[in-house]
Amino acid sequence: MNKILSDVEQYIFGEFTLRMDGILYYQDKETSLPPKELGVLILLLNSAGVLISKDEILEKVWGGDAVAEESLTRCVYVLRRLLKENKNNRYIDTIYGKGYRFTCPVTHVSPVNERESKSVLAVLPFKMDNPTHSSVMHDFLIQALSKYAARGLNILPSTLTSSCKDYDDIVTLLDKTQPDYYLAGMMITHSIKPSLRIELVRTRDHYIVHRESFTLDENINFSCLSLQCLIDDFLPRYIPCLINGKNAVSLMKESDTAIAYLNGRHQLDCYTPSSVKKALSQFLQCLDKDPNHPLLLTSIAECYLAMANLGLFDKKHAQMEAKRTVIKALSKEPDNALALSLLAILNSINKEHCVADILFQQATSLAPSNAAIHYYHAWHLLLVGRIKEALDAVHISLKLLPTRVASGILKMLLNFINGDATAAIRIGKRKLIEQAPQHATLQSFLAVILAKEEHYIEAIELAEKTKASAENQGILLDNYHYVNSPREHNHGTQKTVHDYFMQNYFMSDISTAAKNASLSLKYKKLSTPVKEKCFYSPLRHNNTVTQLNIAS
Repeated sequence: MNKILSDVEQYIFGEFTLRMDGILYYQDKETSLPPKELGVLILLLNSAGVLISKDEILEKVWGGDAVAEESLTRCVYVLRRLLKENKNNRYIDTIYGKGYRFTCPVTHVSPVNERESKSVLAVLPFKMDNPTHSSVMHDFLIQALSKYAARGLNILPSTLTSSCKDYDDIVTLLDKTQPDYYLAGMMITHSIKPSLRIELVRTRDHYIVHRESFTLDENINFSCLSLQCLIDDFLPRYIPCLINGKNAVSLMKESDTAIAYLNGRHQLDCYTPSSVKKALSQFLQCLDKDPNHPLLLTSIAECYLAMANLGLFDKKHAQMEAKRTVIKALSKEPDNALALSLLAILNSINKEHCVADILFQQATSLAPSNAAIHYYHAWHLLLVGRIKEALDAVHISLKLLPTRVASGILKMLLNFINGDATAAIRIGKRKLIEQAPQHATLQSFLAVILAKEEHYIEAIELAEKTKASAENQGILLDNYHYVNSPREHNHGTQKTVHDYFMQNYFMSDISTAAKNASLSLKYKKLSTPVKEKCFYSPLRHNNTVTQLNIAS
């Protein structure tokens, strides 16, 4: 177990810090974890967001010893208690019949020599019945894996590896080039359909780091694509310089930066006007210390989109800033799934729907367990009119992360737009009871739906609660004025309210005859007292100068 911990300095997640000596810190309290519980927790942290099978955990923690599954169940139970889990605060998800997944974002603070290291991988020709297929697959893999060079993983060229046909050739190659890892494969033909067994091996001791098989397709091109997906899934979990991709584990230079980043994520997930502003401020400060970190760049892009949703930032400028940071993130990490999904939704907003579809396919394939990706996918599906598919996508997002407020609001609005106001109201009220009784953003949007459905007393009560909070700004202020508009003026047709949400929250460019109705945004202008701290240079919007205030 010490061997696992020696690769990191500490893990930071939620209010917890796990140090390399096996001590778990929580609010200045220290707990020394038992060896098995420590091993299980480290495996989950190293693959946060990814399902780890029970068999894999038993094999790696118990070392192949004959042990009942109840031992693992007991370890997980102990960890849940140590992590103070409850209904609204979950760290470990049980995927019944399969295994476990760590759901909380994890930051991995690494020693300097680890952070600055690079790795070399040799891809050996696979042993297959058809030599041509082996050559095609070998060449395809070297090309496909070259994308990892930007993240520190160099692939030996095919001119060096393609001639390795037997044991002596392989030993000579490894001795002369000394790669950190090598990838080998062998065709298995004892079943009805042939399969390919892949092994990722550490060179210095020929230790098999990972082993997996998949069924070969009659079409070699399909087999190549399946192999690429398989390797893209496990490679970032085992190569040190790649352990910051879809596993939600990220290397950061300093623990203070990591803690500030996690605080920013918490503020962003709270999803109120003031919390999103604070999140952006936190991320920008972190970026000063770590200017090229993909997690920080994607988080900043998410903030810009959230602020545009909430009417706190000019929508066109928000899209420009978000796209700029996303492209920078992808230049550092080409297969960053969240960055791909953000680029996809930005394309969708600008009516590049086919491009968005392709990008979302890539993103969901790379990180199927990322709740944010499914949230943005649902938003895209709404923009293209595929409401039922959007409802399915947001359902997946909430299943992966039930406490995600933005996803809850999206589900409520999707039901309303789909013509089921009753379901929308039920969802909104349930979210308020279960998670956020005083959540201003949720209250505000629910109030609009209640007003449209002529539940005026409830609507006004919620609107007044929002006004009494410090959050009555941006679109929440617009919602307040809509709810409190004179009843005799009517609260618009169903289509008018739909268009209001589509244009002003989802940034859809819809032409509507109700532009000048009571729903139109009359309170768009944001003002900032001179003494308050501002970021982002003044921008021109509707011929007025606007600045964005960061709440202290």
